[in-house]
Amino acid sequence: MPSYTEKLSSLSLSQKILLLSGENSWATPGIPEAGIPPLKVTDGPVGARGASLTAGASACFPAGVSAGAMWNPDLVAEMGRALAAEAKLKGAYVLLGPMINLQRTPIGGRNFECFSEDPHLTAELAIAYVNALQAEGIGACPKHYVGNDTEYRRHDISSNIDDATLHDVYLHPFERLVKEANPWTIMAAYNAVNGVSMCSHEDLLINLLKDQWGYDGLVISDWRAAKDTVDCVKGGLDLEMPGPSDVWGDKLHTAIENGDVSESDLDDKITRYLRLLDRVRPKPELVPETGVDKPEDRALIRRAAAEAMVLLKNDDQILPFDPAKVKKLAIIGPNAAVGQTMGGGSATVNSHPPVHPLAGLTAAFPDSEIIHSVGCTSYRFVPTFEEGSIATPQGVPFFLKEEFETDDFSGEPILSPWPNVGIALLMGKNGDHGDSGTKSMRLTGNYTPTHNGLRQLGLVSIGRSRMMVDDELVVDNWDNWTQGTTLFGYGSEEARADYTFEAGQTYKITIEYTHARERGIQILRFGINTPLDDDPIAKAAQAAADADEAILILGSHADWESEGCDRESMELPGHQNELAEAVLAANPNTAIIVNVGSPVSMPWYDKAKSVLISWFPGEEMGNTIGDVVSGASEPSGRLPFTWPKRLEDHPCYSTYPGSDDLQMLYSEGRLCGHRWYEKNGIEPLAAFGSGIGYGDVQIDAASAINNPANGVSARLTVTVKNSASRDTLTTVQVYAETPNAGPSEPDRRLVGFKKVLIPAKGETTTTIDVLETSLAEWDNETRVRKVRPGNSFKVGLSSADYASMAIVEE
Repeated sequence: MPSYTEKLSSLSLSQKILLLSGENSWATPGIPEAGIPPLKVTDGPVGARGASLTAGASACFPAGVSAGAMWNPDLVAEMGRALAAEAKLKGAYVLLGPMINLQRTPIGGRNFECFSEDPHLTAELAIAYVNALQAEGIGACPKHYVGNDTEYRRHDISSNIDDATLHDVYLHPFERLVKEANPWTIMAAYNAVNGVSMCSHEDLLINLLKDQWGYDGLVISDWRAAKDTVDCVKGGLDLEMPGPSDVWGDKLHTAIENGDVSESDLDDKITRYLRLLDRVRPKPELVPETGVDKPEDRALIRRAAAEAMVLLKNDDQILPFDPAKVKKLAIIGPNAAVGQTMGGGSATVNSHPPVHPLAGLTAAFPDSEIIHSVGCTSYRFVPTFEEGSIATPQGVPFFLKEEFETDDFSGEPILSPWPNVGIALLMGKNGDHGDSGTKSMRLTGNYTPTHNGLRQLGLVSIGRSRMMVDDELVVDNWDNWTQGTTLFGYGSEEARADYTFEAGQTYKITIEYTHARERGIQILRFGINTPLDDDPIAKAAQAAADADEAILILGSHADWESEGCDRESMELPGHQNELAEAVLAANPNTAIIVNVGSPVSMPWYDKAKSVLISWFPGEEMGNTIGDVVSGASEPSGRLPFTWPKRLEDHPCYSTYPGSDDLQMLYSEGRLCGHRWYEKNGIEPLAAFGSGIGYGDVQIDAASAINNPANGVSARLTVTVKNSASRDTLTTVQVYAETPNAGPSEPDRRLVGFKKVLIPAKGETTTTIDVLETSLAEWDNETRVRKVRPGNSFKVGLSSADYASMAIVEE
């Protein structure tokens, strides 16, 4: 088959410009007369959502932070291969991931999407992910290059980073990924770096990425991150997304006519785009999206989620619970009946039916009497309507959706059922939101509540919205619309109102929405709360006291951990800390599961005997928790970040979120994450790399092999013993001690690791290579990264595992 890159010389200027911007939100234009097909991309790193939430559902894999907690590149590669198959079901040939920014602050809104606070761990997992994905013919798009480490004012902020920090920390995963996996695309970030917008950053996009690192792939803008026509051409951007174009298109024609850029400036970009087509070999036409709920995917998700869950403490070895001995089991908490399987924003997929904790634990303890109590809530916004509570006027489940080409709901609407009880998009005839041509939308449904009494209704929208009950205006987000931090930073504050319902009676719910012309994406979020019983915390405590065993599932929510805004604090939302204190007082043997994607404060931590971090584990969440609590699986994850005791302890606390002029100084320098705590003698709640599983593991011996070659700076042999009566997985970690470390340099850095299986009452010997690229450090005089002489290594089970660390000289 002829190469697409051979077509460059035959393309006209207009055709070249057409190919440099998206046609719509998710696809590039095709040029049939030139034999060039369109190319479709899809969010996101934990699944392939496709262009429409109304098409086939998607497998929902564990979140990025879960993949980081696995410390297992081989398992991440398995997920990469499965994600490639998912992308093909959506007719997409580029998956927008993985996210390899670092968890710089514990309140970062997208921490759950990131692998780790550590550049080495991030690089190793990203390489495995990208190589596996691309081996299946699906291009990866690692993001966001570079310095997009918080969500605060991400469109406007400048991440101001010194050279050593930039190269040793934030660029390090990208550099290794380019050199060892060659991702076919890379996404340029919204933010500026040192005052220059990343989509036009000539020094980082051209001089470093393309010239010095030899990157031959395509640089794609984050969605509407391109800000300037000429600067983006000259600065190294290759493809503006989404379409229709904001800064290229007709504006690029004009810039060429004015002599600001030349047609030859476009040829390298077109070559890179055509090279991408050669690599993915897409079908000549976009295919319908489908979804297949595959048992093998669920099995992989279930196994991966268990390998990611981190058991921080297990005093008296209260976990696992023996199903044969538990007669009465209390399952308590706001995240018990409905857990958080994934975070919010671009990482959200229309998941296959998830298994939630209450259902999974009930299945894992079939002979136990189950007592369920909510205790309190964890949501930020009014929760979505309950599944099954809404039907169209024709009796079809969910809402009837009408879309209009006018602002005032006049004219002939496009009718469709809307299979979602909390989110609606302005889609239009082509099924693509953001550029559909439709201007307003109405949702209508008959609502039958199951509880009497006063309930709260809520609306959040990009654009104006309102909600009526039986044609009476109840929630006004139309005349009183106020800009907020919701929905990627474009949405309103939530408008709320109360209404008294009677159980069993049917009410007509009408929601109207009109678009915001200045925004490309058009989203409406709506909901209604379910009232709690009187004194729910006391009832939860009583349930724990009455049970043989109790499980308390606390956590976050996609309302709090989402793209577009950072969290305001590390506190668990709502009254969850009060709930934990009450339940632990009622039953000290309660096992606490924390369902979050970022660190949270746990003032009750010392009182709890067992604390398990589940992360956002994907659609098999409940079954995995059932496996882990019952002992069918081991929680073998290790922390991919340092868990601070308080927000004030973290490295960038004094400079986050930046100054009033939108300058964010990375004042901690190379002392990111665990390096900061170690250098400053600050004791965290739990150290980077920590976790205990169900084994009893000790480092027995470690030694170095002299004179390794082929880019390996040191080769260590490590023997690990397990004293427990069951097999166990553990992660052996290698830290380099920095010779003569200065005050701004880390004392030690993670430079190698390996997850190993150790048999019961046995031992395993493994070999870990320390690569020169991992050990090298930036030298300001020579302006390259190089290995200092005199390194030594500590081999242990966490960054703070000094007691069992073996010291090895290079």
